[in-house]
Amino acid sequence: VLFALGNDGTLWYYKFGEAPDGSIETPYGAQIGWGWSICSKVFAGAGGVVYCVRDNGDLYRYAYDLRNPTASTPAGVKVGTQWNSFTRVFGGSGGQIFAVRPDGALLAYRDQGGAVSGPLQIGVGWNVQQATAMKNW
Repeated sequence: VLFALGNDGTLWYYKFGEAPDGSIETPYGAQIGWGWSICSKVFAGAGGVVYCVRDNGDLYRYAYDLRNPTASTPAGVKVGTQWNSFTRVFGGSGGQIFAVRPDGALLAYRDQGGAVSGPLQIGVGWNVQQATAMKNW
C-alpha cells in the first residue's frame, strides 16, 4: 500500500497486488482525501494511518480502513504539537514515529492511538542523510 499527496492537496491510495503468474500487478489509485495542502509534512504509519504536520506544528493522525479506504474520510485526531521543529519525520511499524532534529538527533515516539508518547533519543548524525525510508517487515 502506498499513499501519495497530489500537488492540489488530494490524498491518493494505491494498492499493489500479486498477479497469478507471481508478478506485481500495476496498482490502481483512488482519491481518498482532499485539503491536505494545510500540511507542511505528510507521512504514513502502519495499518492505514497517515499523519499530517500542519504549519503551526500540530500533528494529526488519520486512520483509514484499508479494506475500503474510499468509504469515508476519517476525522483527524490531534496527537502532538511542535512537530514543525523537525527536519524530517517518518513512520515505522507498530505505531513508531521517528523524527530528526536540526542538530541530527534521531528521536523515537510511539503512537498510542490517541496520543504520542516519547521521545527517546536513539541516534545522532541523522542530519547528513538525504532520504529515509522504513520497511514494515
